[in-house]
Amino acid sequence: IAQERVAISGKITPPLGEDPQGISVINRTAKSATISNEAGNFNIRAAAGDTLDFAALQYQDFSVVIDKGVVENQKLNVFISESVTELPEVVVSPYDLSGNVEVDVARIPVADINLPTQSAAEINSYEYTFRPDSLTSPANAAMREAM
Repeated sequence: IAQERVAISGKITPPLGEDPQGISVINRTAKSATISNEAGNFNIRAAAGDTLDFAALQYQDFSVVIDKGVVENQKLNVFISESVTELPEVVVSPYDLSGNVEVDVARIPVADINLPTQSAAEINSYEYTFRPDSLTSPANAAMREAM
């Protein structure tokens, strides 16, 4: 028998000096979500057995299964920890770079291509008269005409 969901108010506490705002709180079971405010507070509806996922880019993702005690108290306090993201080794290729940007850029071959300097309308002479349509603004009689 499915239990009725109740409003759970909670507080997310991040590591000292970190910002608790904008952390996603997702009720995976009920398919609903919210985010924490600037104080780390959030409100979400949940029932016993629901799974809440907490996620933010700078913190470790984790899940909490709501038990009967949380439903009765209608409160949930969560402490989160930072997530360290390490990049894999970076390999610069080709291997014949000197490390001096000016020297390496000077070694890059450049082709001098003679591109036209005219606009498309100058290159292709179109015989088209532009007429007002539904996207054309009306004439503004208060503005002076260009001289």
